Amino acid sequence: MEKIRTQEVTYESAKRGTRMKAGSELKKSDERLGNLQLLRFFAALLVIIFHTVGNAHKNGISTPRLDMIGDIGRSGVDIFFVISGFVMVQSQAIRVSSPIFFISRRIIRIFPLYCFLTIIYYILASVFPSQFPNLELSIKWLIASLTFSSGILGLGEPLIWLGWTLEFEFLFYLVFSLALFSRSTIRTGLLTVISFIAIVPIFGLNPIVFEFCFGIVAAIIFQRISINAFFCKIISIFGAMALIGSVTLESNSWNRPLIWGIPSFLLVLSSSQLKQTKNAVILKLGNSSFSAYLIQIFTIPILFKVDKRLNFHFFQGDALVVVMAIITILSGLLMYEVAEKRVTKYLNRRILSFS
Repeated sequence: MEKIRTQEVTYESAKRGTRMKAGSELKKSDERLGNLQLLRFFAALLVIIFHTVGNAHKNGISTPRLDMIGDIGRSGVDIFFVISGFVMVQSQAIRVSSPIFFISRRIIRIFPLYCFLTIIYYILASVFPSQFPNLELSIKWLIASLTFSSGILGLGEPLIWLGWTLEFEFLFYLVFSLALFSRSTIRTGLLTVISFIAIVPIFGLNPIVFEFCFGIVAAIIFQRISINAFFCKIISIFGAMALIGSVTLESNSWNRPLIWGIPSFLLVLSSSQLKQTKNAVILKLGNSSFSAYLIQIFTIPILFKVDKRLNFHFFQGDALVVVMAIITILSGLLMYEVAEKRVTKYLNRRILSFS
C-alpha cells in the first residue's frame, strides 16, 4: 500500500507539473493533496472494520448493523491500489528520480515496518504455537514473506497474510521503475499500463493489478485536465453510490476491478481535483494508515482474547467492533509516530546523501 507523504505531493505544484531535484523542498503553496489522505484513512478503516467483523463472527459475536456493509470493507484494498498508482505518477512528476533511486525509496516505504512485524509474528508463533494452530512455520516461508515472493513461489499468502497486498505493490514498483527509462512521466505511466495489460494474461496474474493502472490514468488526467468542481462532486457521489451498491454483488478476482476498482478510480479522480483539506488530524491519520493496516494483525486477535477473558459488558456487538477498530487506528498512529516515520526519515536521508 503506497503511502502518500504530504511533504511529497503538493496540490498547486502537481497541477502545474512542476519538476524538482531529489531532496529539494517545494517552495510553492502548502495546500496538499489532503483529500487523498482522507481516502487512505477511509480505506484503512474499511479493511479494519471488515476484518474485525470477521473475527467477531468467529468468536460468536453478532454484528447485525455492520453486517449490512458486507464485503464492501474489502474494497479498502482497491482504494489503496488506485491511490498507489496515482501517487507513483505524481511523485515522479514532482521529483524526477532514476529507476534505482525510485525503487529504493519505495522499498524504504514498506519494507522496514513489514519486516519488523513479520519477524515479531514469526517469533511469537514459534514461542506460542498453541496460539497459532493453523500455522506451519518454515524458514523458507519466512524468507519468501520478507522478499514479497510467497505467491510467486506457490506458498500462498505470506506469513502476515495481509502482506498479499504488498506483494502486488512490489510488483507494481518493479514494473513502474523499469518504465522510468522512458524519461517522461506520461510515457512511464502509459508503459506501465501497457505492461500490465500484457503480463496479466501471460503469467495469469490477478487482474486486481489493473487498479494501479486506474490510478495512473487518474494522475494523468489530474496533470492535464482541470475538472469543474460541480462535475467532480457528481463523479464523487457516483463513485460512492457505486461502491455502496456493490454490496448486492458477489466479487471475484476477475470482476473485482470493475465492481470496486472503477468506483475507487472515480473517488480518487474527483478527490484530487476538488479543494484539498488541510485538516492536520486527517493528514496524520492518512499518513499512519499503513501502520494501522499492518498492526491489525496483532491488535484484533489480542483485543478479542482480552474481551473473552475479562468479559466486558460496556460494549457489545457492533459497538465492540467499532471500539476495537478505533483502538487499532490509534495503535497504528502510535506505531507511525514512534517507529515508521522516524525509520523512514532516517533511511531516506541516507539514500538522499548518495543521490
